[in-house]
Amino acid sequence: MSLVLKFERLADQTRALLQVPGFYLPAIAICLTSLVFLRGLGADPDLFARIAMGYLTNQLGTVPLTDPFAYSPKKELWIDHEWLSGVVFFYLARWGQESVIGADAALFFFKLVLVFFSIYLISRAQLLQNSNHVFAFFLLLLVVFDCSYLWVSTVRAQIFTYFFLPLFLLAFVEFKKRRATALFYLLPPAMFIWANSHGGFVVGLGLFGIFALFILSEETIKSGLHQAIKRNLVPAMSFLFCIVVTFTNPYGASYWAYILEAVTMPRPYITEWERFDLFSLSSFITVSLGLAFVISFFSNRRAVSLLGLIFVVVAAFYGLKHARLAAIFSIVVVIFGTDAISSLIHRFEQKFSHFSLKLKRAGAFLLVSALPFMLFHIIVTFIPPGKFSLDYTFYPVKAIEWLRQQGGGKLLVDFNRGSFALWRGYPDILVAIDGRYEEVYPDETYRAAGIAFLPGHPEHRVALEKLWPDYILLEVHSYAYLNSLEFGPEWKTVYKDESFSILGQVEQHPGPIDLNPTLHTPPIWQPLYRLKQQ
Repeated sequence: MSLVLKFERLADQTRALLQVPGFYLPAIAICLTSLVFLRGLGADPDLFARIAMGYLTNQLGTVPLTDPFAYSPKKELWIDHEWLSGVVFFYLARWGQESVIGADAALFFFKLVLVFFSIYLISRAQLLQNSNHVFAFFLLLLVVFDCSYLWVSTVRAQIFTYFFLPLFLLAFVEFKKRRATALFYLLPPAMFIWANSHGGFVVGLGLFGIFALFILSEETIKSGLHQAIKRNLVPAMSFLFCIVVTFTNPYGASYWAYILEAVTMPRPYITEWERFDLFSLSSFITVSLGLAFVISFFSNRRAVSLLGLIFVVVAAFYGLKHARLAAIFSIVVVIFGTDAISSLIHRFEQKFSHFSLKLKRAGAFLLVSALPFMLFHIIVTFIPPGKFSLDYTFYPVKAIEWLRQQGGGKLLVDFNRGSFALWRGYPDILVAIDGRYEEVYPDETYRAAGIAFLPGHPEHRVALEKLWPDYILLEVHSYAYLNSLEFGPEWKTVYKDESFSILGQVEQHPGPIDLNPTLHTPPIWQPLYRLKQQ
């Protein structure tokens, strides 16, 4: 048998293997873990504020209602819509630190586990909704790769949204396809966790409302209102309970007022809240999915259910409005549009059958032949145990430790590193701003903190005097540091390493300064113990 025929036989066997359920999920898990998540070992900028909240809640025995981490003008009531995420992250980090695996590994593996089950729920809904399972596998991989930015950083509160959202969608699909109601009993407790972990619960509640209204309307048209309520009582009651449990939070009814303000407020200069860019390279897969869905829908309208079409349209509207919601569109399309898109691909196959078969064989063979190398990559990364670490090069680890050893003070720090500074330095160091923008800081504080890092700006001096810190943290290659003389004669460089510098007030540091002190920097997670002891 020639090598070509052997290759074709092996590739065909591989394609058949992809249809076996026992192979399906392990293949996805291995591919995603090695190709995507092991490349993203950076700790998310918001992680530290979440862990600090978890620490406070653990120490106080209740959720704090006033912020202790910032010195700048802030809101009287601190509504942390992600407080439960912080509690989870705190206990994970503490458990990891007290065990052999370490805090970093505990958080990273928690992310992987939740991501795995998120993808599992998406695939369950996709396979139940669609009939072309081989194409569904490749389309799912494509969509997960497109949405990988959601899960790469370790670890964000939004991970709960992208776990619970597929759970809700799976419940809708199971009811429409099989009249199954078991999952609807899980949705209210899931909504309680979701509503206290991440603001994305509003999306789930909105889609649930659309679903409940749709099935009641559909059944009413067929058999009358009384019969519609009777046949759809479980989903309807589940939806009502989901609304009720959102009021079970530390803030009462004020929580909903905050949520409505937070989801509608403009967030200038925060990239993920800007409009989705249809023409950027990173949006290529999302745009291609959307175009394929539109073309396939108009080619074969029966391939998409009316409910699926409504979900896709709603997801597309909000995905275009906010870039951070584009992933929801991709997930909805892969669940409700796989058959429609596969029908479009089938037309291509009929026209170019020989070329299409070669593509299928090559793709299937490359995927499976790569799995052993991917598995080896995973093993090498995590062995020996206890050595795994996240990447903290983005954060001023040594600079903050130096400042804490000096006794701390009020620190002007940028938006993305403020959470790290408050977690690492509290209670010695208080920050002017951090990533908890809509939770803690009024607009004037956020604006002043931004302008304070722009020497030469007409309002720079006013903004700096409004906040007037004891220290200013700067990147050594930033515009602010290169123009640090424009901060005024009151400031001089009191610390500098290869990445970060600190400006201090001259009156507090009149003598000579060692800009490169020898620091005995403790392990990255030592503040967890230090805070516990105070």
